[in-house]
Parts: sequence; C-alpha cells; structure tokens
Amino acid sequence: MKKIRNLCIAIIALVGLSSAAVAQNGETPYLGSTHSYTVDDHAGSTYAWSVTTDFQGTADASGVVTFSATTGNSINITWDSPAIGTTYFVHVVETNGEGCSNHKVLAVNPVNGFVLQLASVNDSDAVLTGADLQQCAPDASVTAYDPGTGNFTYAYGTNTFFYKITASGIGNNGWSPQFTLGTTDGAATYVATWGTTSAGTGNTVANLDGTTVNDIDVAGGNVSIWIKVVVTNAEGVTANPIVVTLLDGANTSEDEYGNDVTSVTGSAATQTVKARPNTSGITTI
Repeated sequence: MKKIRNLCIAIIALVGLSSAAVAQNGETPYLGSTHSYTVDDHAGSTYAWSVTTDFQGTADASGVVTFSATTGNSINITWDSPAIGTTYFVHVVETNGEGCSNHKVLAVNPVNGFVLQLASVNDSDAVLTGADLQQCAPDASVTAYDPGTGNFTYAYGTNTFFYKITASGIGNNGWSPQFTLGTTDGAATYVATWGTTSAGTGNTVANLDGTTVNDIDVAGGNVSIWIKVVVTNAEGVTANPIVVTLLDGANTSEDEYGNDVTSVTGSAATQTVKARPNTSGITTI
C-alpha cells in the first residue's frame, strides 16, 4: 500500500512539473519570448536593470537577453537564448534624488515551450482536410507505339503535394525538424524539396523510404517550412499515400540550442494519389 501511495505522490509531482513547464510568464518565459518587468515609479529616482546567473548580481548574463532599455522603472526583456534549467536573476537598483539606493531581484526560470505543427496544405498554403487530401492522377496519355511489337507506351502524369511544418515557442531562433517521408508505389518516381516559402523549394529532402530520418536545419527568423513532393506516376492501380511524419524520442526535433520539441500537433500528415481503374488490355475476336 505504501508503494502505491508513493507512486501516486510521484505522479502528482510529475503532473505539477509538466503543468509548470507549459505555463509561460515573466518568471517562466519561453525561449525567444518578451516580457515586461516593472517597479513603482518614484519622482526623482533613476533605475538600473541587469540580468545575472547569481542572486548577488555579479555574474553577468546580458548575452542571453535583449533589453528594451536598462533604465526607467519599466522595461522589456527578450529571453533570446537562455539555458533551459538555469535560474536567472533580474535585478533593479533604484537610486533616489538624495543618492540613496535600494536593490530588488526576481528569479526567472526559462522553460522549453518548443512546439511543432504539421499540416497538409495546397499550393496556396490553405490547409487541406477530408476529400481534398486525395487526388486522382492526371489522365493517362499514349506517348509512343512500336509497330514491330504492337506495344504502346503510356505516360501517367505528375501529382504535387505540399506539407507545412510550423514552429512556435522559440522566438526568432533556429530549429531542426526531423521527419520521415514515405510512399508505397515503388514504380513511381519522386522528387522532394523543402524551403522557407510556400513554394517548398531550394533544398533537397534526401530520404524517401519512410524510415530514414531527414534532419534539416532551419535558420532563425523562419517559423515555417514547406515540403514539396512531386510524384511522377506509374500506372497506379492501387492508391499511393505520401506520408510525412514528425519524429520524437531518439530522433526528436529540437531548437538550435538542443531543446527537444515538447509536443507535436498532427505528427503524421498523409496525402494520396488515388488508384486508377485496373483496366485490362483490349481483346477482340
């Protein structure tokens, strides 16, 4: 019974930690977030602000933040690149008109708010749902005829699909989504690219086997990327789903400081080339 009670206590503690991890405010800011810090304004006083890694105020940490100002009774601080798990201290020293001063400090514990969202979109960046996630292949065309063999050559056209991955909770920092891209029609050919515009081009997605991880680096200032997949169809008498899956665990996506993604919305997105009818060859008697 004691073991069960202790387990319950541990679970409650973990739930409490999890809840704290996702709550963002000026004392628990997300990476890249901006918050205001204020003390009462007194006529004739001046104010000097700083951020340190020690409560005494001697270990400067200004390199991980951006101040809107370091004077005045109210300022904004952007938490650009703090180390998650490190406690920082915001200090303000107020000096009055008589030259007397006072010192106040606030403990700040940055939290990891890195979240990813995956969606199937069209070439106009509209999110697709339901029947719009499936396309027929273009009409088949006859491109050649060999009188000697009586054989015809057919072309089955191309389909193009777009997928969008969006990051939040990291401000303007860089990030590294890790994903797989899989297909089922081994007779078709595929070209996949990714980019920071809705065209989804500029960089190659190398691994298309549905198992090998694509680990890419997205420069800071880009909150979304688009993946473009061009399918040159074979005859396609069975459906061909094109599946993008965002990874976690051992191959998790992370921000540029190594913080793992905390949650993924729409971890797998599927668009499909629908099956053609399995039309037989023409026979005659």
